[in-house]
Amino acid sequence: MTRIKRGTIFADKCCFRMQFPNRPESRFEFPLHSYPETKNTAGFILTEKMDAIDLFIGSEGILGIITEVEIRLIPKPENRLYTVVWLPDEKQAIKLVSKIRESNRLEILALEYFDKHSIEILKKRRNQEGSSSSIPHLDFKANAAVFFDCIYADENELIEISAEFSSILSNQNLSLDDTWSGLDDSDLRRMKALRHALPETINMIIAERKKQCPDLHKISTDFAVPNDSLNEMLDIYHRAMKKASLEYVIFGHIGNNHLHMNILPKNATELKLAKELYIELAFEAVRLGGTVSAEHGIGRLKRHLMPVQYPPEMINAMRTLKNIFDPKGLLNPGVLLPESNVS
Repeated sequence: MTRIKRGTIFADKCCFRMQFPNRPESRFEFPLHSYPETKNTAGFILTEKMDAIDLFIGSEGILGIITEVEIRLIPKPENRLYTVVWLPDEKQAIKLVSKIRESNRLEILALEYFDKHSIEILKKRRNQEGSSSSIPHLDFKANAAVFFDCIYADENELIEISAEFSSILSNQNLSLDDTWSGLDDSDLRRMKALRHALPETINMIIAERKKQCPDLHKISTDFAVPNDSLNEMLDIYHRAMKKASLEYVIFGHIGNNHLHMNILPKNATELKLAKELYIELAFEAVRLGGTVSAEHGIGRLKRHLMPVQYPPEMINAMRTLKNIFDPKGLLNPGVLLPESNVS
């Protein structure tokens, strides 16, 4: 067992020296590689003078078994403003998100996005099931929506951020009439119900289609791109789906440009096409400076994406590091790294 605390073991430039019980010291040198300027959960992060503890965060259990973790909690914010803005189109939504990010007065905890297809399937389910669907009545004629969660200290600051937000809206020819807003837990529950109902509804659609095609499943991206590439990535999504005539929805964490595109195939032919397009879109995300996995990791099913994200020398360095920590290959075999060295 090895105890590693933050701040105790650092890389000497691009080299780690690790001491394990009953083993000689291990020396590991790694190549430098530029990482996505986004959140990224694809593989190990190997950077100059990094803290050794960061090797284990997101390593998907292939370097060791964590038996004890010491964490520090931060206080839960007491005052929060929840808002959904209903927008005429996607471009307006991206402009709004950009202005919210730029604001020095708004302290944002979350920024979420729904495209027009997301809104359409939620409206359809609400119309079919009524209030039992837990989906709020959607009476807005919108083709996009942005949800944000903002914290504030007191009533005076609430007035200030409300004025700031109103100004941002008016500069886009929008008003507070185009929003839902609330301050208490019941408002948050209503807005969370909207967010959580979307993936649930998507799964219901696929479950119904599986009755005719048992092997059917959705294809969901986990890509993220830098701020200045979001418009282009969305345009790439739309062009690809239009050309392939595939049904899809786009939603998710627009605050860091981490939007999930869910492709909803209707049959085996469309599923095969969706899988092929997924690889093409992964290359596009990386070309734009993004990542193939911003949240859910690589696991076993997405190991083929590692060569899309990293050059061969980086993948081989990760495998060397894996062998140092786990020379017998006992920990999560088949996870994260491709089967053999990449050339």
